[in-house]
Amino acid sequence: MNQWQEEWIEYHDSPDWKRWERQQAKAAKKAQRIKVKGAKPKLIETKQIAQPQPTTQISKHKPNIRSSNRQSYVYFIQARSGGPVKIGWTYSPDRRLKSLQSASPYKLVIRKLVPGTQRLEHYLHQRYEAYRLEGEWFEVQTDMPGCLHADGLSTAIWLDDEVKVKLFEQESQEAREAAQEYQRRKEQPPTRRQGTRVFDQVVADLVPVQCTSCGSNRRFQGRCADCDLQSW
Repeated sequence: MNQWQEEWIEYHDSPDWKRWERQQAKAAKKAQRIKVKGAKPKLIETKQIAQPQPTTQISKHKPNIRSSNRQSYVYFIQARSGGPVKIGWTYSPDRRLKSLQSASPYKLVIRKLVPGTQRLEHYLHQRYEAYRLEGEWFEVQTDMPGCLHADGLSTAIWLDDEVKVKLFEQESQEAREAAQEYQRRKEQPPTRRQGTRVFDQVVADLVPVQCTSCGSNRRFQGRCADCDLQSW
């Protein structure tokens, strides 16, 4: 006999189970005496055995890796023999290099790693926008730190200063916010006051400032307020 069978028999032999059987039988007899159509005996719920609760609660949400204090990097990746340079941003440069290497026929190497955020990446993309080939790949330039160009390896150190890196990130953030604000105003229809201001400016450019007859600058309903002539 299994353990659960022994527990089942032990529970059915308990006083609580016997009492529940007597109450069910009594309710059934009472329903038969009333003889009401559709009457059903009143069922009495048995006591449920409380299930043991886990002592530690397991969180259903995955930890947000991006919100942790992990160090992020802006990288310069190039083929060992030279050529285009990929400028990107990641938490794991080695993993990013492996993923790029699997899709490249040339041996790739990391030329430069700069501790920074995605704002620094945006700044560098904007700096080398004129040399963009496709996506995040750019033509190699002499001021790209550690990259191989026609004259050899670049010795530029302008990204080694942490203060300058912070300034570049702040400049990139301000430029991004300005571009978003410009796009928002461009998509927003002009208000009535804005349209009136534009119309008044156009009228002011087309209509002379002073009356050609008396030189007065006062006008009313298209006529001079002093000489009452339509000489504007």
